[in-house]
Amino acid sequence: MAGRWRRLPEGLSAAERELVEVLREMKDRSGLSLVELADRTHHSKSSWQRWFNGERVVTEHALRRLAEVSGTDVESVLPVFLAVVSRNTGADEDEGKDGTEGKDGTEDEDGTEDESGLDGAATGGSTRRRQLGYAAVGLTVIMVLAAVVAVWWHGRPSKHAEVSAAPTTATATATATRSAPGGCLGVSCTGLDPKASGCGDDAVTLITANVQRMTIQIRYSAHCRAAWAKLTDATPGDSASITTARGGHQTALVHWGYDAYSPMVDASASDSGLQVCGEQAAGRGCSQVITDPASAPVAPDLLTTPPPGAATATTAGPEH
Repeated sequence: MAGRWRRLPEGLSAAERELVEVLREMKDRSGLSLVELADRTHHSKSSWQRWFNGERVVTEHALRRLAEVSGTDVESVLPVFLAVVSRNTGADEDEGKDGTEGKDGTEDEDGTEDESGLDGAATGGSTRRRQLGYAAVGLTVIMVLAAVVAVWWHGRPSKHAEVSAAPTTATATATATRSAPGGCLGVSCTGLDPKASGCGDDAVTLITANVQRMTIQIRYSAHCRAAWAKLTDATPGDSASITTARGGHQTALVHWGYDAYSPMVDASASDSGLQVCGEQAAGRGCSQVITDPASAPVAPDLLTTPPPGAATATTAGPEH
């Protein structure tokens, strides 16, 4: 059933209004709620609210993911997106919006209205427009580099089976070196993109923490026996790192936009000791340690807003 959309805020250009209408049609076509859409696309619910409300211009990566889950030919909607990016890139310094955040929201399929604009950020500004202009080129470079790293990693000789260790460690290593059908498993997932490897399909959130207004999470795939860090509601320059008790380490850095996730670490051992730490200009904080991710509880989201500077960790269910 199509969502019931409220009127778009005043001040949008014709190109921006057309792009938002295209996004809304694709969302309606998908039949997904905002929660389901966030889980399928790995972009936060609050980001989708801003994009559907015309408060921010959608990223090309998010547009492609929405096209994929809604069964839309992405080539048919890219011209609308590029028209907005081109217009914003060529705008003068004083052609920005008035900085007033929109207050219109959408209603999910169950009729419950979602909140809009969770971070209170302004919608315009010439700096943001220049960043959007670099988005298409930057995304292409990142995707090419990720593909090169993935090909190199799969082709390198594995030496894990030759390592002499205690019986429990040897068993975990031998299991990790066997690749799961159509993807990776344990050690072989190290450094890979969780979405490109298919590990994001069954991912759940093991723990959630707050660093100021930024949210950091440990995401885990039981199928791949691997984990990664994710951060949402962040700003460019913010980062989140996941570490393991055995020295594994991967970092997610926000170059532009609000969300990011890291490559994967091996989480196949029962003493993996996973922890995620977030860092931004205002401070740094870490979650509790997840000793055995395979047996860690997955509970409903209990996230609360902590005092300024505090990092409060809670177990959480599938990502919203």
